[in-house]
Parts: sequence; structure tokens; C-alpha cells
Amino acid sequence: MKKYKHLMAFVAVVLVFAMTFSNVNIQADAATTKAKIITVKNLPSNTLTLKKGKTFTIKTNVSKKKLKYTTSNKKVVTVTKNGKLKALKKGKANITVSLKSNPKVKKVIHVTVGKPMTKVKLNKTSLLLVKGKNSTLKAKITPAKPSNKKLIWKSSKPSVVKVNASGKITGIKTGTATITATAADGSGKKSGCKVTVVNPTKIASVSMPDPQTAKVVLSSAQKLSASNFSAKAGTVLNGTFPVNVQIESITTTDNKTYILKFSKKPLLDFNMNVRITVTGLYGTGTATTETSSSFGAYNVTLSEAYNCKQNVPIGKKMQFKFGYGYYNYTVTNLPAGITYTKDNTTNYNTIYFTGTPTQTGTTVSTVIATDEKGCVTTMKITWNIYSDSVIIASYNEKKNYYTIPNSSTTTETQVSCNIYYSCGGSGTYTYALVDNQYELFIDKNNGLVYGNLTKEGTYNIRVKVSDAKNPQISTTIICPIHIVRKISVSGYVKSKDGSIMTYYDGLTFITFYNVDTGYAYMVSGDAYSNNDKDGKYYVSILPGTYDIELCTGDDRTYLYSQTFTHSVTDKTLVSDTRKITIRPDKSGYDMNRLGKWTDTENSDSLGLRDHVFLSPGTYDLVSSSDNYDEIAVIHATVTSQTTSLTATIKSKTAAVTEGKAVETITGQRYKFVPTKTGTYYFYSVSEFPYDPRGYLYDENMTQLASNDNTLHKLTENRFDFCISYNCEAGKTYYLTSNKGQYTLYISSVNPGTGK
Repeated sequence: MKKYKHLMAFVAVVLVFAMTFSNVNIQADAATTKAKIITVKNLPSNTLTLKKGKTFTIKTNVSKKKLKYTTSNKKVVTVTKNGKLKALKKGKANITVSLKSNPKVKKVIHVTVGKPMTKVKLNKTSLLLVKGKNSTLKAKITPAKPSNKKLIWKSSKPSVVKVNASGKITGIKTGTATITATAADGSGKKSGCKVTVVNPTKIASVSMPDPQTAKVVLSSAQKLSASNFSAKAGTVLNGTFPVNVQIESITTTDNKTYILKFSKKPLLDFNMNVRITVTGLYGTGTATTETSSSFGAYNVTLSEAYNCKQNVPIGKKMQFKFGYGYYNYTVTNLPAGITYTKDNTTNYNTIYFTGTPTQTGTTVSTVIATDEKGCVTTMKITWNIYSDSVIIASYNEKKNYYTIPNSSTTTETQVSCNIYYSCGGSGTYTYALVDNQYELFIDKNNGLVYGNLTKEGTYNIRVKVSDAKNPQISTTIICPIHIVRKISVSGYVKSKDGSIMTYYDGLTFITFYNVDTGYAYMVSGDAYSNNDKDGKYYVSILPGTYDIELCTGDDRTYLYSQTFTHSVTDKTLVSDTRKITIRPDKSGYDMNRLGKWTDTENSDSLGLRDHVFLSPGTYDLVSSSDNYDEIAVIHATVTSQTTSLTATIKSKTAAVTEGKAVETITGQRYKFVPTKTGTYYFYSVSEFPYDPRGYLYDENMTQLASNDNTLHKLTENRFDFCISYNCEAGKTYYLTSNKGQYTLYISSVNPGTGK
């Protein structure tokens, strides 16, 4: 038993000793495992360049006490037990840093005694980079030839900007990152560049809410200045852009939507397209797009009827006169055997119908013509295909509307209309009402329906049309007659500053254009707007949707489209035009001696005598006295606060001699006294799209001749004029023009004419 106890005690001692020994080994192994990698903290790579005599202390992730430092060449670089290096002479040496406990764990540093870098400078400190695009940063190092030229490139956000070992960067996603170039020689010299990655910028859309404003929307935000925008204008008809448009200002709230304000010189109108160019866009550079003003633009619905005989070839032409520029056409539901072609070269607004109709009957086709401004003219064509044995009859529905005032108590409406278009058979017809439940009358020879209808609504009138020579040939149609009560719209026209505008002398009109029926209601300004606000001024219109236009002289403004379903009072129409008083520079001058005020740039009539109607902008205005003795001139910039302008009154007549060019202005009278009797040529030279028209008078201001649109050899503008007249020596002749901005020449030599 004792032996057993002794044995167990011995085993216990052995186990304790074994466990103790084993625990030491585990700890040692753990320490060794921790230090499997030695990292040098104060070097970007395993290289170091030192000047002769300089020192450098190595800093690692391991305690110095656990490390051993050795040098491969003590004559070049020495190292202490604490890792302090000293450069002795030019050359190279390797410094090995290893674990004392495990020499296999080590780090080798390649040291060169020579020229370290003293400066690193990148060519850019900040950079915009388009997503997906590349760029290369370049570094300038000092000295030019150091012992180690290598740079280490690093991105602070590789997910935003990547960089390779050569400094080539790539935009990965939008955001900001810093690219740093660090000297690999341990000198600590480095340089950084802040890189912002953006999406590429394009023109998303462009529009013109009014003739002097353009709205440019970019695909992404980018800060731009006025110098980044340019604009040109041209007439819709020829598709060129010869006119430079001055941009007076740009505004933006988000660097994405820019509002461009154009100068009044030139005043853009509804016949112009605008080409806008934006430069300096991210990833795009320059982008150009075209638009046109919505000024005066609206859609139109019309109708037409064609009578065609079966199996007889047709040739019909249809012209569209309500749009601007070149049209695109869509034609549906043509009768069998009929086709169409379009002419967008010489007659841009024309289509031609050709073919041979093969089937009798009535077919309604739809022609949709879309112009360059996006305005749509819809034409409903009723094809009446007849034969010797088939009668076709139709009507124009738009002419079947009869109206009564909203305030009327009348219970009866008189109708009288010849609405039937008959063809086929022998060509002569008789007409009769079928089921005459409304007690109307009809002329049997011409189809005139007349009588009284008792209330509002639609009346479906049935009419039988018979061949007068062959009564067995006939047709019966249903024709609706509409009795519609008008509604009253009253209100005021105000300028944007809130003041009520009143108009007179026939200068201003408001037009309500019904887009459904084609009816247009035009009223003078005094019939809609009045300072007294007594509510008696109104326009009576049919219920429906209307495009509303304001016309001040020749200056038209498309306001907006609105649907009227019931009486409306105090409907305010807002215009940027305001009435401005004209004062003469001569005391006691009677302004009633003057006529219309005309813009010399565009020949728009903008006022009369002592007032003009202007929106903000810069103007050159002229007005002539009624007896041609004087001309009044205004050069002024109009703001929202302008209430009056001063006109300079001066002598109107200006002398002109043969062979001397004169730069003209509208309203000016030019006096010419020939020294010899003979034929003289009075002609203009201008640039497209100006369209001067010349008038020649004798000394009593009796008109002798006039001319417009003559293309002579001295101009490329087909709108110039050339007047030839046999003048007597010593007599006085006067020449005027309805439009300025041209050079006037008088010569006894024929300038020649083109075709």
C-alpha cells in the first residue's frame, strides 16, 4: 500500500513538472506566432536613401528588445542594436531586421547612400474626372536625378478613384478622393491631388417659354457662366442660323436648370428657331441643340370636303398655312385607290393626293401636319366618291353652330343654312325633310334649311337628296344642328408689375382661339380691360378650350391655353408689356403730330403718339410727323420701373448724293436732287432676314414708285429693293422705307438684277 502511495506521489510530481514545462512552450510558441511578420512603420517600401553622414532610426511593429539588426556593408551603413542607421559613404547596403527568438522572421531594407528626394510636386492639386474616364497625374521631383526615382501612388478611396503605379487614375463612381504620390526612398516627401468624380453632363432639354427666354436643363449639375452659352437664330423656312443672339444674363438655382435672357436686339419672333450651344460640359465638351419659341404657337383643327368620281383619276393639292416651317405628315384612312406625296422642298407646306378612287361612298380621312415648333394642324377630309348611279351628300359640321348670348331669355333661335354638298347622279337634285318633327322648312331646289328651334341642344335633321332626273336614285343623310349658349368672360389685362393695362387707337387686341371648333374671338383691349373695374367689359365665347393671344401693335404674345366651361369674371391676363408715356425733348411740342412708334430693328409698331407698349429691353424707336417734316427718335433701356421716355425731335429730311452710301433708319426721309436728267436706281443692301421696302416720292410727297424683294447683284438678300425712275435735273425727290437696317445707294448705273 505504501509503495502504491509513493508511486502515485511520483506520478503527480511528474505531471506537474510536465504541465509546467508544456505551459512555457505554449507561451513561447504564441509569442513566436505573434511576430511572424515584421513591418517597418516609417518607410513606404523596403527602400531608403540617405545622404552621407545622415542617420535614420527604423521603427517597426515589434519591440526593439526582441529584434536583431545587422548590415551587409559596415563601410557604407552602420546600424546599432536599437535600429539606428548612419550613412558613412556612397554605396549600397542591406539592413536585416530579425527576431531574436526566430531569425527566420525578418525584414530586409535596401539602403542607398546618395541623393534622396527633397520635393515631390504633382501637376494638379485638384481635378474633375468624369465617371468611367481616365486621366494621368504627373509628378515633378527634386532633384531631377535622385538615387531612387520611384513613387508610390495611393488613393484614399479606391472605390471612388483608382490609381495605378504610373499615376493613371480612373473614375469609378461619383464622389471625392485624394490621390497621393509618395517618394519610395523614405525621405517622406509627397504630394496630393483632390479628385472629384462627376457624371458626364449633356443638354437634357431646351425650351423657350417666351421669345426672349430660353430654359436649358442639363443632365447633371455643373456650375457654368454666361461665357459657356451662345445662341444663334434663323428663320424656320430656310433652316439656317445667321443671326447672333446676345445673351444678356443667365440665372440658376441648382446649377442644373439655367434660364437665359436674350436681348431685344434682335427681337425673336414666331418665325425663328434658336440654336443654343453650351461649352465646357463635363465629359461632353460642347453640346448644341435647337428649339423654337412657343410664342404664337397653337394647334389648329380644320375640315375640307372633296367630291371625286369613281374610276376617274384625281389630282388634288392641300396646303397648310397655320404652322411654321417644314411639316411632317401622318395621313390615315384614305379611300381605296388614293395615295399622297409631300413636298418639303419648294412647297414645304403642301401635300398632293393622286390616284383613282375605286369605291363609291363617303370616307373621312385625317391628315395630321406637325410643324417645326411641334404645333399640330389636324385636317379632316371628307371624300365623297360618287358615280352616275350613286348620290353622295355631306355637310360642314363647323358651320352648323348657332349661338345665343348667355344673358338672353330668348326661347327660339332662327337657323338658315345651306349645308348640303351633293354630287353624283345627273348633277341636279331635289331636297326634302324626312320626319320633320322640328317644324323646319327646306328649299327643295337648293337644300336651304330654315326656321326656328326652340331650345339649346343638338338637332339631328334628316334630309333626302334625290336625282331630279332619276328620282329612284337618292340618299338620306342625318345632319346635326347645334344650338349653343355662349358664356361671358370678363376681366383685366395686367403687366407683370401688377398695373392694369388699357389700350386704344386700335393698337391692341386679345384673341381667344377655340382649338376645337376653329372659332376665333378678337376683342380690343378696351373691350376687356378698364381702369374703372366696373365689370361691363367682356367677351362672349362658346364653351371650350382656347389659346389666348395678346397683340400690342405687331408685338404678339402667346399667353396660355385655358378651358372655359362657364361664365368667368375678373379673369386676369398677365403680360410683360406695359404702357410707357413719351415726353418730347422740346417744350410745347404737340405729340399728336407723331404717328406710330416703330422698332428700327424689326419694324414692329409698338405705340402711337405719346405712348408705347414695351416689355423690358433696349430699344431704338422712331416716329414720323404726319406732314413728314420731323422725326422723333428714342434710344432707351426699359426696366420694370420705367414709366416714361424722352423722345428727341429733329429734322426728318436727310440729303443723299449719287454714289454715296447712307446707313438708313426707319422713318427717315432722304432727299435727292439729280444734277442730270436720266434714269436713276435707288436700291438697298442689307443682310437676311431684313426686308426693307422702298418708296419714291416727288417734292409734294406724291408717291412715284415703290419696290420690294428684288435680288440685284450687289446683295445676297432677296428681300432688298431696287427702284428705277427717270428723274429730271434740279427737281427734288424723296425716298423712305418701312424698315431700317440697310444701306441706301443712288446711282445712274444699273446695279443689275438677278432672277
